[in-house]
Amino acid sequence: MRLALVVTYSIMSAVSLPNAAQAAACGNWTAAMEEDEGGPRMTASVCVGSGEQPASLAVICFGKTLYMEYSPLHADALPPDGNMEFKAKFTFSDGTRRFEADGQFQAMNGVMGFEWKRTDLLTDMLKSGGTLSIEDGSKHIQATTFPLIGAKAAIERLENSCK
Repeated sequence: MRLALVVTYSIMSAVSLPNAAQAAACGNWTAAMEEDEGGPRMTASVCVGSGEQPASLAVICFGKTLYMEYSPLHADALPPDGNMEFKAKFTFSDGTRRFEADGQFQAMNGVMGFEWKRTDLLTDMLKSGGTLSIEDGSKHIQATTFPLIGAKAAIERLENSCK
């Protein structure tokens, strides 16, 4: 399973960064089949901001595990200090609850990657409505807040497609 995750980490670039059409819809979560090197894959995603490179989240499923790629607003500053092995503890917060996860820079896609169990608190937080803030404990990456509009339906659709 770990090998499958590593392979997929490196092939999600097509789903993790929004294109121009997606950027116009920033702020609303969607779940759709996205093409990657391994074939079509259900992906739940959202973006915030405007311009050529809004901040984005893309979530995919591996059975009992979820994987997220996070591209902050200033993704051109990734990896911090040019450290291709950058890792840090990140805090996800919905305003009342907090979940910590280890994030690792994914060089092929230029994003931060996170993995957690579907039964972990972060999955419930994504479905809660409101907002989700992501903060880098090392303070190298600027915090980003994402709306959770449509997230419950998108995450549930993603979970229903898990194998």
